[in-house]
Parts: sequence; C-alpha cells; structure tokens
Amino acid sequence: MIKSFSEDQFQALGNLIRQIFKEESVDFVRKADISHLPTKEEFYEVTSRIYKKLSDHDDEKVIIVNRVTDHEDRIVKIEEQLTN
Repeated sequence: MIKSFSEDQFQALGNLIRQIFKEESVDFVRKADISHLPTKEEFYEVTSRIYKKLSDHDDEKVIIVNRVTDHEDRIVKIEEQLTN
C-alpha cells in the first residue's frame, strides 16, 4: 500500500535534501500544484480538435487560392479581349 507524505514529512525531506546538495530551491510538485492542468485524455482531445481545425483551414486556403487563380486568369483573358 502506498502512503502519502504529510506536509511536515515533505518539509523534513526538503530540508534534508537542501543540506545534502547545499541548495535552497528544492521544491516538490504535489497533486494540488498540478490540479489545474488537464488530464492526458483532455489534452489529446483538445489537441486533436486544434489539429483538425488547422487542417480544415489549410484545405480552405488551397481552395481559395485556386479560385483566385481561376478568377485572375479569367480577368486577364477579358482584359485582353477588351484591349483588342
């Protein structure tokens, strides 16, 4: 069975580590410290949606560029006909 550390035990362990390594900035990450972060599943779900939107945007961009190119070609042909 896994037992969790109490706050006093964390402090004592932190003090011991500081003495051993002579550093003052040893901090532990606790569940409460990362409770605002998403779970792995939530992260991948949101990331997947973002990639899908990015892919859709790229596809739309290609379609629009092709349309603009087609329109530009038509305009050039019309201008040539009008100048003749």
